[in-house]
Amino acid sequence: MKQVLVPHPDRYDKIEKFFEFHHEVFIMSRFQHPHLVHLFGLLNKPMHFVMELLQGVLSDALYDPKKTDDELPLTLREKISLDIAEGMRALHSLSPPIVHRDLRSFNIFVCIPLQRSID
Repeated sequence: MKQVLVPHPDRYDKIEKFFEFHHEVFIMSRFQHPHLVHLFGLLNKPMHFVMELLQGVLSDALYDPKKTDDELPLTLREKISLDIAEGMRALHSLSPPIVHRDLRSFNIFVCIPLQRSID
């Protein structure tokens, strides 16, 4: 689940976060694609998304000092890049298109351990 936190809530912050939350739910409910995280539902109190369970983020795999290049070979990096591009293409092909605006390794959810098979 993804929880929406308001660090120092005043009335305006709560109302603004509430509308941001519902807007994101509306956007996420418009798409289903194998390269995008699935939204299953939501809770209003407290505000949570109920999403597909994925155990990690790409940054964990890329920046883990204990991992070697052999554990994340070039062919797997290429597949991950193509999967990300497919997800972005799916968002951009909607009408109106959705622009992610915060695409970075910390926001790319992955299954851990990363799949070594290349389709």
